[in-house]
Amino acid sequence: MEWQEYYTFSPEGTFIKSRTVDEVVYEATGSFEVVEFDNDPNHYLELTYQTGNALVGNCTGDDKELLMYRNSTMISSLWMACDGPGLDYELTKN
Repeated sequence: MEWQEYYTFSPEGTFIKSRTVDEVVYEATGSFEVVEFDNDPNHYLELTYQTGNALVGNCTGDDKELLMYRNSTMISSLWMACDGPGLDYELTKN
């Protein structure tokens, strides 16, 4: 893949997304919340970007990004629904 990236989530409901491309690190920040949708058993993280909107991976072109919980240690980007890359992220604790 052309880049590597990760999210850092804080207990206060904020996040930092870091992406490294050719040894250059780009960052974005914002807030997040856990959301559920009617008739959908899955849980999601809804990220709202305040800075670094170029790092938003979505199908809508706005400042929101959805990540779906796959299990207790894996989340996935929904960007792949509109031909974006299928990105999975392993949850770790620092």
